[in-house]
Amino acid sequence: MLPSIGDLPDRSEKVWFSIEDGAHAGPFSYEQLRARPAVRLVWAKGWPASLPFETLKEAYAEVVPPLPAAEEPPPPLLSPPAGRRARAMLFAAGVISVGIGGAWWFHLPKLERPAELPLMSFREAAIRFAASERPLPLPWIGVRADYGRLWLLDRSSQSCRFEVTLRSDPKQNLSGQEVVVQARGVSFDHWVPLERWEYGAGERLWPGRYRLTVVRRDCLPQGLRRWWQAPDPAATLHFELPVSAGGAADLERRLAQRRIEEDRKLRRARTAMTEGWRDIEEKCRTLAAISLQIEQEFQLLLNRKRPWPARVKEVVSRYTLRFGGFLTNFVVKNDEDFSRLAQVEREGKTALLAEQPRVNQHAKRIGLLSMTLIEGLQKSPPSYVQLQKRLATLSKDLAIVREALELQAREAQQTYTAPEF
Repeated sequence: MLPSIGDLPDRSEKVWFSIEDGAHAGPFSYEQLRARPAVRLVWAKGWPASLPFETLKEAYAEVVPPLPAAEEPPPPLLSPPAGRRARAMLFAAGVISVGIGGAWWFHLPKLERPAELPLMSFREAAIRFAASERPLPLPWIGVRADYGRLWLLDRSSQSCRFEVTLRSDPKQNLSGQEVVVQARGVSFDHWVPLERWEYGAGERLWPGRYRLTVVRRDCLPQGLRRWWQAPDPAATLHFELPVSAGGAADLERRLAQRRIEEDRKLRRARTAMTEGWRDIEEKCRTLAAISLQIEQEFQLLLNRKRPWPARVKEVVSRYTLRFGGFLTNFVVKNDEDFSRLAQVEREGKTALLAEQPRVNQHAKRIGLLSMTLIEGLQKSPPSYVQLQKRLATLSKDLAIVREALELQAREAQQTYTAPEF
């Protein structure tokens, strides 16, 4: 138990120290203290705290009667060596410096590379980490070489929960399709490994530029910091970042190459579409010319200088040789051409493919009208007047077909020459 003010030592015991200018002088007896000038605070070993010298005087006056004057004069006051105070101050400064340095080292954030993170990505992350001081998620994202894992980087040293949504438009990634991914993770030592992926669009993660929505919540200080740090506040941030194991420059190169390939493919498709519409125009004008030639060929039947059987035989032979096989082959070739066009990926392809049956219908109509006339002539020879009427009907029907062909040819020409095509 510590002594109280009532447990005073003898007046002659040298147990008292005078506190002067922050240093202890002594030990002294009570009588020696009384002889020293300007004593304000005193202390003895075993006492809980220093006390005013006036209080000590009052205590000795009440407990012990005054003693006679000391037989020996008190020893002269010795000042502490001049270097003691300097050494004490130097020692205190060293302790303070070590404490501050240790605290600084303890708070200094460290960044270590995850084993699966590519070295180039880690170097970029380290640069961004060193350049930022705010305890917030950084505008950076890392990806494993096989695109099977992602990392975020948080400047806060606390452990927080993260919810991240990544979106990429078809033209901003190498798949050419929309990609939407939702992932969750918990930060540790500034890294946020994203796990538990859920795809809202697409089936895998592709290299590309992504729009990120990062939600951080439920932060908790770690280690000794939990005794004095408050949890970091929740935060929601939006970034647009490249996701590429080869880095941003490699991604831009690959996206540019893909755009070039798409432009080439588009030009090829546009060329194919232009040729398709131009082919429609040419085929329609060809059929119109053939129908006119067929009409003129049948006019030879009106020549009375030759016998009827000879005239019919010659006209039928010439028709079969010049037009019959041509119309059949024309329909087959037209089907083949449109089969190739069906493989072209181009907006407006459906309208072009719809022209195929129209062209075939015109060709078949010309052949049907011609064969109907020939079969009628071969069955029973008509009179001259009846022949004229049949040929007039044929001319009228073929004129209707040519009018439809001319209309379709103009529509095709207007399509492939339009500025927006």
